[in-house]
Amino acid sequence: MISGIYCIRNIRNIKNGKIYIGSAIDLTSRFSWHRRFLELGKHHSILLQRAYNKYGIDAFEFSIVENVTVKTQLVPREQYWMDYYQSYIPEYGYNVSPTAGSLLGVKMPERGKAYREKLSKALKGIPKSKEHREALSKACRGRVSSNKGRKHSQDTIEKIRHARLGIPLTQETREKLSARFSGKGNPFYGKTHTEETKRANGKRKLGNTNCLGKIPSLLTRKKLSNSQKKRLSDPEVIRRLSNSRKENWKDPNYRKYMEEKFRDPQRCKKISDAKKKLWEIPEFRAKMLLKLKEARAARKLKKDEN
Repeated sequence: MISGIYCIRNIRNIKNGKIYIGSAIDLTSRFSWHRRFLELGKHHSILLQRAYNKYGIDAFEFSIVENVTVKTQLVPREQYWMDYYQSYIPEYGYNVSPTAGSLLGVKMPERGKAYREKLSKALKGIPKSKEHREALSKACRGRVSSNKGRKHSQDTIEKIRHARLGIPLTQETREKLSARFSGKGNPFYGKTHTEETKRANGKRKLGNTNCLGKIPSLLTRKKLSNSQKKRLSDPEVIRRLSNSRKENWKDPNYRKYMEEKFRDPQRCKKISDAKKKLWEIPEFRAKMLLKLKEARAARKLKKDEN
C-alpha cells in the first residue's frame, strides 16, 4: 500500500495543462474512487467532472507526485503542492477548495451516523439481482483489495463477531458450504498432523471444561448422528479410517496405550456414570428400550427361520 500526494492531469488539453492535487493513505484505492465517481457523474469537483464529460477518461493521467510515509504529513504536503501548482485557481486546476483537507482522524458527526444507519436499515434484506451481482463481480475482478496485507484490530473483530451473532444460515447456504468443503474441497484433505502438532493440540485442550457436565439436546444428538452416518456411508472414508487404524495398531506404544486406557478403572467409572445419567433422561430411556425390543424381535425371527 502506497501513501502520498497524487495528481490528475489533463494530458489532452495541452494549452491549459490543468491539474488536480490530492492526498491519500492508499493511492491505488483513491485512483479507483476518483474513476468510479467520474463515471457515475457524481464527482465532488464540478470542474473535474465537466472536463471528464468533455474529454473522457483517456484524456487524464493519474500519477504520483510525492511518496509520503508519515500519515500526519499528508495534508501539509498536499497544501504545498496545491500552492505550487495553484490548482485551486480555475485557470490552472480542478481543486474546488484552496485549503487541503483530510478525513484522517476525523469522526463523522452524529447526524452523519444517523443518516448512515437509516440508509443501512433501508437497504437491509433487499437481495441483489443476478445481473447486479455479475456486474459487481466483473467490476472488482483483477483489482487488488484495499484490505490486502491489513489485519483487523481485536476491537473490529469483536464488532464483526457480534454483528454476525444470531444470524442463521439458510439451508441453501449450508448445503453450498458443505459441498464446497467436503472431500477434496477440504483444505486439510489428504494431510495429517505431525506428532509434534498432535502433542501441542493435546496439551492445549487439557483442562478444557467448555462441554464438561453438559448434555446435548435430542435435536443436537440427532443432527450429530445423521452427520456421522452420512460420513461413514462413504466408502472412501471407511477405507481411510480402516487403513489409519491398522497403521496405528502396528505401533507397540499405541497398542499398549489403548490397552491401558480401556482397562483404566477411573475411565470405566466415568463411562458408567455417564451412561447412568443418560438412562435418567426419559427420551433416551424410551429410545433405547425400543431399540432393545426391536433387537430381540430380530433375534427371535432369525432363530425361528433357522
